[in-house]
Amino acid sequence: MDANKASQTAEIMARHRAAELLFPEDQRVCNDSYAIYFVNEETKQSFQRPLRSLLIRLWLNWMFPGVHNAVISRVRYMDDCVIKCLENGLEQMVIIGAGYDTRAYRFNGLPEKVKVLELDHPATQNVKKEKLKAIFNSPPGHVTYIPIHLDKDKVSKKLLDGGYDPSKQTLFIMEGLLMYLPPPFVDKILSFIKTTSGPGSCVTFDYLPPSMIDGTIKAKEGKNMIKSVKKWGEPFRFGLKYDDANAFLSSRGFCKINTVHAPDLKETYFKGNKRGKIKVSTVFSFAFAEVDT
Repeated sequence: MDANKASQTAEIMARHRAAELLFPEDQRVCNDSYAIYFVNEETKQSFQRPLRSLLIRLWLNWMFPGVHNAVISRVRYMDDCVIKCLENGLEQMVIIGAGYDTRAYRFNGLPEKVKVLELDHPATQNVKKEKLKAIFNSPPGHVTYIPIHLDKDKVSKKLLDGGYDPSKQTLFIMEGLLMYLPPPFVDKILSFIKTTSGPGSCVTFDYLPPSMIDGTIKAKEGKNMIKSVKKWGEPFRFGLKYDDANAFLSSRGFCKINTVHAPDLKETYFKGNKRGKIKVSTVFSFAFAEVDT
């Protein structure tokens, strides 16, 4: 990505979360009231014009069928992971490639109980901190923002230098991240989590199939996603087959593994929803696992 510009994908993910606010509360899959602060003015204005907003959604659904529903399902899945960890005594949360993630601010009780460390590219992080000032006047004190160049810096060093406590029960969140990293880098991050985190620590992430990396994906949305990220200078690099995810994590020292193919969440998150015909893209999968001690 451009060293001087905030991530384009970070804003696009915020748009997906903000778009959920256009639906009645009982139809929302995820509920992020802060997301609207992280989208540009043109997008905000389109949200205020129902017809234009509808036309944009129809175009996006045609170009990227099922992607919005997969993305918001991912948000909800990882939100559920946070809730589960909070109930089990979570002490620390690390968000790698945080983008405009707002989990540090929107869970009851989290600021009082959990230390949060967010790692991201400095350009994206600086924009985020400016936006947070508009919401909270100043960035919340329970969050430490650690600038990092993921293609150059060591995550382990940045975290330890930034105040990370290896003895604490920690949840590592990597939403929309691993697919942009070289495979050896993915292994290094997972190795750090396995060897340098407290009892009960967990990780959650999403992943794409290898066909999204080598360009052989047949799904329309997959082909168009590949074109888009290349145009933005953020190409996909890491892929993992859904059927291999369990063994992949187990061999790297994780247990109590839950892997989910995004369409399988349709019945869980969209059951009874009145939004009409629901398609959830097949290119996304999610995982949650605990460090095996």
